[in-house]
Amino acid sequence: MQEPDAFGEYHTIFQIYRPCVKIMDLRRQTFTFFCLVSLLLSGCTNPFAEDTVSKEGMCTGGDDSQSGLDESCTIDDTEDEFGQESDDLSSGDNQTSVTDENNQSSTNETVLQQNETTWQYNPTDLSKWNCVTYTSHASLQNDFSVSSIQENLQNVSSPTWCGKTVSQFEIQFTENASNFSQAFHHYTIEDTRPMSLRYNSELQWEKLLHNVTEDDCWPDSQYNASEKNCVLTMVYSSVNINDEFILLEDGFGNWEFWRYEFVEEILVIGEITPLIFGMSPGDYAPDFSGVIHEYQSPSWDYFQFHSQFDFNWSQGDEGRWLVVYFISTDCGHCWNSAEDVTSWYGQYQNKTDFLAMAVNFSSNNNFNATQNEVVAFQEKTSYTGCRGGGFDCSERPGDPHSFPYFDDRNQSVMYDWNVRGTPTYFIISPNGQIVWNQNINGTQESVSVALERFFGD
Repeated sequence: MQEPDAFGEYHTIFQIYRPCVKIMDLRRQTFTFFCLVSLLLSGCTNPFAEDTVSKEGMCTGGDDSQSGLDESCTIDDTEDEFGQESDDLSSGDNQTSVTDENNQSSTNETVLQQNETTWQYNPTDLSKWNCVTYTSHASLQNDFSVSSIQENLQNVSSPTWCGKTVSQFEIQFTENASNFSQAFHHYTIEDTRPMSLRYNSELQWEKLLHNVTEDDCWPDSQYNASEKNCVLTMVYSSVNINDEFILLEDGFGNWEFWRYEFVEEILVIGEITPLIFGMSPGDYAPDFSGVIHEYQSPSWDYFQFHSQFDFNWSQGDEGRWLVVYFISTDCGHCWNSAEDVTSWYGQYQNKTDFLAMAVNFSSNNNFNATQNEVVAFQEKTSYTGCRGGGFDCSERPGDPHSFPYFDDRNQSVMYDWNVRGTPTYFIISPNGQIVWNQNINGTQESVSVALERFFGD
């Protein structure tokens, strides 16, 4: 079987069919009439119908971005003519909380001077050591081409701290404790071009981008037409160096830590880089907290999403993956796809966990599940209320779901994750990175094919 990397492209075509749903709100009677006409003419599926609901379909909670889709009528949570939201997005009694990790603190809050020689770094957000590896000027023997640099760097093993999360640390700077006793000039590759870092005994740092035109230069850099390079002089008011760290202060009182290591003529420099939280493949999934119901548990218990991940995990390490699955217990497509979810969980549970996110649609009175209804859908027990309110939850397809259900009935996580309908699936690696998002990848690859690609034998 072909084994692409976690973010590899896949080209199996999969079309998501979006349903036409009934709108019960009296404020939308006119729109309902046109939707019913569309239902008759276009063949859209009714999300509450018993036999006609496609497993591949989606019930849409909707927003104005849904308008204009072929053969779809959506339930919109949009602002009315007075500028107020037409529906209460806080329906449901859960206390879901979405965390914003992108609120960056100033460096004065993270870098603290203890005394004349001792400094402390206190991270206020999740960050990693982002490492760049350089080869020395001398080792290239006057061949500064991309291929020469790549050849020098190809067998270099990065230090164990590269790519790891940054925790609190304290360092001391004393005289003559630096490995930077001599000037150096080291090279690496940046955006397919040679890039070098130059340092001299006057503690002056320069970055050079080679074999470029003036249009390729960095902002604030100087272009040397005869050498065809850009020179960016990094001006610091203070530079402290010991045998492991470099502490740099700019003219505005902001501090920056670098971590470094020499391996013969190879130099590795790590900069503290905040993790990027978002919904694109490669981003780290945003954090949230609330309550979950474990299978056959008598209670709903507190849950913190990021507690599931090892942010130091990397490809090749052992670890548990996670499939996040947004559903509504009143959605006909979720009802029919429950059997597929049962099959997928049984097939792949040795490699990945599953987490169901139970949502309501604030714009439709038929999507108003209680916690009791969610539990009944999860455990497949008797409760009249599923699938738009008129079905016994014990009759849904598939087996009981022994994985946990999270209470997102107020749609907090649903909106933060930009989920437009149910069911919607995400595949997340053991370090919390999104590797497959149905909203982005689902037009090229079905969820069943994606699960087989990631977790199949």
